[in-house]
Amino acid sequence: MAEIHHLKTKPIAINWMCSACGVDAGCNCGAPLMSKSQRATEAIAASPQKSNRAIAEEVGVSEGTVRTARRSTAKDYAVEDDTRIGIDGKRRRMPVRENDPVQEDCDDCSGPADEWQHSLSNMAGDAISAAAFWSRRFGNWKSFETPSELVTLAKQAARAWNEIASELERR
Repeated sequence: MAEIHHLKTKPIAINWMCSACGVDAGCNCGAPLMSKSQRATEAIAASPQKSNRAIAEEVGVSEGTVRTARRSTAKDYAVEDDTRIGIDGKRRRMPVRENDPVQEDCDDCSGPADEWQHSLSNMAGDAISAAAFWSRRFGNWKSFETPSELVTLAKQAARAWNEIASELERR
C-alpha cells in the first residue's frame, strides 16, 4: 500500500469579517463583508483615544491590524493629549518611539501649544534648508541617480506639507 504524505501548510489568513457580527467570513447572516483593516479603521474613527490593543480586542482583529490602520490614518485621528485608554480602562501617555523625529527640548515653551509651534518651526526649517544642506554635504546632488521610491517619498512629503499649510490657513 502506498504511503500518504501530509504536507505541513501555513493556515490561510482570513482577511474578511461580517460587518454585523464580526465573525470571520462565513457566518452566512447576510450582512456585507468588510476587511479587517476597514473594521479597525472604523473603530479608530469611533474611539481614537483607545489603545490599539483595546480596539483589537473590541472588534476581533489583531493589534498589528489596528496599528497599521492607525498609522495609515494618523493625521485624521490624532489624539490631542497624546494619551490612550488601555484595555483596563486606564489612561496612559504614549511613549516616544525611536523613529519619531528628533526634536530639541524647548526650555522656553510653556505648554503643548508652544512645544507644537517650536516643533513645526524646526521641521519646516529642516525642509526649507534641505537643498542647501545637500549641496554643502554632497556637492552636485542634483546629478545623482534618483530611485523612483525617493521621488514618491518627496512627493508624499510635499503633499503632507501642503495639507499642513492648508490646515493652518483655515484657522
